[in-house]
Amino acid sequence: MVGALARGNATSAGWADQSRNKLNLTQGSVGARPLFIASAINGHPAVRGDGVDDFIGGAFTLVNGEFLNRVARLGTNRAVDATWQPIAGADDAVFVIVLEASGQALIGGAFRNYDGEMAQGLARLQTNGVLDPTY
Repeated sequence: MVGALARGNATSAGWADQSRNKLNLTQGSVGARPLFIASAINGHPAVRGDGVDDFIGGAFTLVNGEFLNRVARLGTNRAVDATWQPIAGADDAVFVIVLEASGQALIGGAFRNYDGEMAQGLARLQTNGVLDPTY
């Protein structure tokens, strides 16, 4: 679990690992720092990236008027990326998203299924958002 090191609406210079692993992250380049927004999505905090291929996860089922279950990729102007369309998405909250160099995403959370297949809280998604069956 990671907590952003920012208060109010400010850029985040680092993220403190709230587990016992102490895998803290920092971003020294001011221009590349994401923006922490205290009340962004239905009153909940969010971290806004650079506006290009930003991933969001949580307990939501609707993003900008489109049904996307708990995970989505946003493109320019924060619009839902039309090329990234999961079949059914996650059946419960997504807490962690890690983007691999291949463009695939690893997600973790409270979900048991992703795209109707058993996932038990961990899944790898193809570059189009569909579950990777080889993982």
